[in-house]
Amino acid sequence: MAEQLHRIEGPVQRHRREILAAQLWARGAVGVWERPATTVAWFSDPAPSLSDEAGLVPELAAGEVVWSREVDRDWQAAWKATITPIRAGRTVVVPSWLADQHVPTDQDELTLVLDPGQAFGTGHHATTALCLELLDALDLAGGLAGRTVADIGCGSGILAIAAAGRGARAQAVDVDPDAVAVTRDNARRNGVEVAATTGSVAAIDAPAEVVVANLISDVVVALAAELVAACRRVLIVSGITTERADDVLASLTAAGAEVEQVRERDGWIAAKLVVPASDDPRDQRRSGETRGVGRGHGNALRGLLLALLLLVAALLGAACTTPDVEEAPEAGSEPTDGAAELDPASLALVAEVEEVRELVAEIAAELETAADAGDLTTLQEAAATADGLLVADPGDDGRALFPGQAAERTEGPDTEDAFTGLLTLARDVGGPLGRSLVEVLRDPIAGDLGAWELDAPGAVANAREATEGVTDEERATERVLALDGEAKRAIAWVALARSTGDVDLARAAATRATDHLEVIDIALSGITERTLAPPETDASDDAGEELGPGVDDGDGG
Repeated sequence: MAEQLHRIEGPVQRHRREILAAQLWARGAVGVWERPATTVAWFSDPAPSLSDEAGLVPELAAGEVVWSREVDRDWQAAWKATITPIRAGRTVVVPSWLADQHVPTDQDELTLVLDPGQAFGTGHHATTALCLELLDALDLAGGLAGRTVADIGCGSGILAIAAAGRGARAQAVDVDPDAVAVTRDNARRNGVEVAATTGSVAAIDAPAEVVVANLISDVVVALAAELVAACRRVLIVSGITTERADDVLASLTAAGAEVEQVRERDGWIAAKLVVPASDDPRDQRRSGETRGVGRGHGNALRGLLLALLLLVAALLGAACTTPDVEEAPEAGSEPTDGAAELDPASLALVAEVEEVRELVAEIAAELETAADAGDLTTLQEAAATADGLLVADPGDDGRALFPGQAAERTEGPDTEDAFTGLLTLARDVGGPLGRSLVEVLRDPIAGDLGAWELDAPGAVANAREATEGVTDEERATERVLALDGEAKRAIAWVALARSTGDVDLARAAATRATDHLEVIDIALSGITERTLAPPETDASDDAGEELGPGVDDGDGG
């Protein structure tokens, strides 16, 4: 009798597909199928509970996530059919099952055989492909063969292996031992030598001529001085969203590097920087400073990395296990005993987040009233009230969640929206809290942040038009999931609840809108809970063990 499998299917934006897939693999998936707008995964009995991951991976909390049972019908073959070779410059990444069929098209082509699933870095993600392209360009300029290369946060080891394949002397480090093991296996499979070690920047033997770090924005900022100190010639960094590019590059230039080239793709950037040569780049002082961090503060550095990963996990999917936290205080109150001490501006930002969450709850309550209404008129009245709290259309009185006019034109506006106020305050406060909140607002809440800032009426109109004239829930779901950001999706469902003459469809739309509001609340609550949580200094090592390969969702090469 064929095995019965648990199947989970849910929506995912293109730039978050690998993040979600890695989290599903880490939770025990026996297969993951990445489709254009959705991700499908299969689990054997017993199916795991994914509710504890919802705060870190909002897709798992979405109302569109569907569980079902099905007979095992060679899912692996179906999944493999979706994986194709990836070309980045003269480098081609081929899965093992296609390796025998692959014929190089160029004598200078470097073919790497890597299978997806165990650690981040197969070339499919824009950040990895961009790094491979920059390494390829560096090789063409004669800056790779014979050089020493260090891959920080190696994941699958793809970048170190590519460098070694072009004649470099490569070493790789990662805080996750599983990633180090995968890197060693992949290096052997590809016939190259890579010295792979568990650790961070301090674990490399000596400053390298080329340093590659495909991490995440906040981790690059935190390690900026160490990355530059560990580099003697060229520094390549990625894992950075376009929203954070200026901030991250500023931290690297402040540490002494000079930006030479920036490439952008799918909302991500990779940058090549040069580190001016010192009189004695190999002197004991510089090397000793870098390595001393590892000997004296290795655990502390690992704890810092994990803390930063947790802080931005709701954004870019650093799939971590959240430490237990105390209940967040009410808006405007002081942090709980033992919590991190915040400056007044940060406390004001946390209070503002809690006020926004209260507004989200108020909208959700109106939609619940609509879903429970006994007749269409009462239902649409409640939906209209929810819509007025959701979007601040010109002429509205009172505060709404999202703007109905461009945020840049709201000096002395006749409307007030929580989104613009929160975004402005977050940018003013800055720091890890402010930056992380901006990224939360960008994804998953707002999607394309520029659309709201430059053309909020257009963003709202686009959302409302998505369900215009739709007469069935399946078609509505298809159109809503094509929108970016939970805000637009909620607006689209509310618009349908207000406009349709089908009471059952209106109830369904009100319920679906509530689901997207819940994701918004989860994303915001994750920021405040981690900000106000007491430090968990003794839990760093344990948390690291629980991360498994999922840490490389954002910290891999």
